[in-house]
Amino acid sequence: LQYTNEDAGLRDLQPDELERMRKDTERLGIEVDRLEHEVARQISLRETEQLEYAEATEKLQTGFNADLENFVRVKDNLWQKHQEHTEKNNTLACALREAEALS
Repeated sequence: LQYTNEDAGLRDLQPDELERMRKDTERLGIEVDRLEHEVARQISLRETEQLEYAEATEKLQTGFNADLENFVRVKDNLWQKHQEHTEKNNTLACALREAEALS
């Protein structure tokens, strides 16, 4: 085996210890790659969830605005009908009083 200055501490290790360290390093590299992939996947999922949340929020706001417009329109329509009914009722009451006064 050829050692560099960085490997100076490894000179005293037995070949089986070196092999175990090489295998451990290889396993750790594989695990790091797996975890990096998992982190990238989680980031992608989070971005997708944020986009879906934004779209759902927009749809809810649009639906709420439409419902609010419908509510205002129906309320105004009911108020107008109430006013018309009140006018007719007053006119009929007045006509009834006049008819009773004449009889």
